[in-house]
Amino acid sequence: MLMCYRVSKSADMPIHKALLYMRIGWILRLSFIVIMLFMSLKIPVLDFWSAVFGLFTLQIVMFLNGVVIVGKSFFHIT
Repeated sequence: MLMCYRVSKSADMPIHKALLYMRIGWILRLSFIVIMLFMSLKIPVLDFWSAVFGLFTLQIVMFLNGVVIVGKSFFHIT
């Protein structure tokens, strides 16, 4: 939802401001990921590989959801 908000908000901006706005958002998301991975290494009760898996779970689910939607539309399944 945050990505959708960023894209819709940047669509109303001039190109150079929209690029800067999107890059700042990308840097914030990347820094959040790095901080979370670093914290999972430093806090003993957190498992590093579970944190890595958790970061990629949403992308995997979204990809599989897209595959199902395209498959249903391709084979005309309702």
